[in-house]
Amino acid sequence: MHALVVDDSKPVRSILTKVLGELQFQCHEAANGVEALDKLVRMPRPTLITLNRHMPEMDGFELLGRLRRSPQFRDLPVVMISTDCDEASRTAAHNLGANDFVAKPFTPSDLISRLQALGIAVGHARIRTAVSPAATRPAASPTGPVAPAADSSPLRLLVVDDSATIRGVLSKTLNAAPGIRVTATAANGEKALSILATEPIDLVLLDIEMPVMDGLETLRQLRQRYPRLPVIMFSSLTERGAKATLEALINGANDYVAKPTGANSPGST
Repeated sequence: MHALVVDDSKPVRSILTKVLGELQFQCHEAANGVEALDKLVRMPRPTLITLNRHMPEMDGFELLGRLRRSPQFRDLPVVMISTDCDEASRTAAHNLGANDFVAKPFTPSDLISRLQALGIAVGHARIRTAVSPAATRPAASPTGPVAPAADSSPLRLLVVDDSATIRGVLSKTLNAAPGIRVTATAANGEKALSILATEPIDLVLLDIEMPVMDGLETLRQLRQRYPRLPVIMFSSLTERGAKATLEALINGANDYVAKPTGANSPGST
């Protein structure tokens, strides 16, 4: 199977190519609609096109309109993948002929389920899918996080964010929820890894942009030391934050939670 990945961001194209490659797609990339049309006449007929909305030279909506007016390409499956995901954008994309709309950032399992719903065979996916924290609590280890002694024990949560306000609000909110206890907080990844080496933790809620050690580097080191420890990224859905969250999901984060706009600290993602 072949896929055409159209996005003006090279990191995003690389991430989508990695995801689709593990779904057994041979991927071709284009940075805008003009490049995409050129690729389409040179490459084997694609099984799938993923299409960003805002791009230079020719944006996603214009390209989608041209594809749907072309007898040669009008029936190609097209999935819009964009941070511009308000209801008006979704409606416009569907009216132009998009088969589906996926908001950035997304989990690999989200994309897999959308492709399956479209009837696109995805083979034997080897992508890490999002899992529930309770199902993946690490086994006891003298050098890492330790699982609770019984199923009734509260989920022990580590909150990692450089904003003291956000750490405080999250701790208060999550501690009020049944079955959850924030047992530790950290202002950066270096401190978080130090806590994980000494305290039993069942789940990490991880910010992306932080001083000393950011969320992506923390995730890389955490996955090397504790490959089964569930990690949820806590990110603002800005364009920059969406790209970083996608990269985190591909590199082992289990899921993401959108940081409420009103709670964002200055410069925090």
